[in-house]
Order: sequence, then C-alpha cells, then structure tokens
Amino acid sequence: MPTSIRELILDEIVTTLKTVAPPAYDVAEDLKDVRRVTANPWDEPIYPLVHVIDLGEDSTDGQPAQRTTCLLQVEIQFWHDRWTQVSTEAGRYLAAIKKALYVDTTRGGKAYDTDIVRSQLILAEETMPLNGGQVTAVIHYRHILGDPYTIG
Repeated sequence: MPTSIRELILDEIVTTLKTVAPPAYDVAEDLKDVRRVTANPWDEPIYPLVHVIDLGEDSTDGQPAQRTTCLLQVEIQFWHDRWTQVSTEAGRYLAAIKKALYVDTTRGGKAYDTDIVRSQLILAEETMPLNGGQVTAVIHYRHILGDPYTIG
C-alpha cells in the first residue's frame, strides 16, 4: 500500500531532526531519541529526547486545479533531564531544531514551504522535572484532489 504525502512529510521531519548533532549545530550532544508520538511518548526515554506530534491539518479543495492544498501542523517537543545551564542549553537546542527545519523547507520535495509559527522554552517545575522546549511548524503541501498519495 502506498504511503500518503502527509506520512512521508512527518517521516522526513524525524529524519531531519536526527541530524541535529555537534559540530554542525551548536549543541552539546546529539539528540539521542527522535520519534513520532503514536503511543505513550514516555516509554523508556533516552535524553535528549524529541517528540514529533501531528497536530492535524486544514485543507481546501481547489477548482479547477483539481488539487487539495494542505496546512499540516506539527509540534516538536524536546526534553532533557540533566542540563545545568538550562536556558542557555535549551536555547541552543531550540535554535538547532529551527535551523534543521529550514535546511530544506520543501521536506524533500514533498511540500512547497515550511513555516515556524511558534517556539518557546519550557523550564522544569515540581510536577515536571524536565527542561526543554517546543517548536510549532506548519508545512504547506498539495496533493491531487481525492488522491493523498500523489503530490499535486
């Protein structure tokens, strides 16, 4: 069975984030675990950890172009359990993830643009003893009307 353009884009984001490592990026260590969240994301975490979460998409059908334009929203969360200079180190990972997403805004030719619409640091609290951050991106892509497997 063929894979939808949406799934190919999400897989490409995971592959891209796996490249975040020194010395190419200004981070202390590579991201040990990058995964799509499809079940409990906290099963056996290895830090630094990245979750890629599909937030859904909006789409519009174009007439007479016979294609569907989609805006796929993706949240990327990263977590670490042992940073000492929290805001500095988390800020470096935040910048590295954003940089990695902009290396190829077409997601390997499957999309026509990638926009980062939000990024923020998340600092540890008593109830959540991890530091990290999140980046929200919108990926613009098209597929043939009624055929989510064929790039439009």
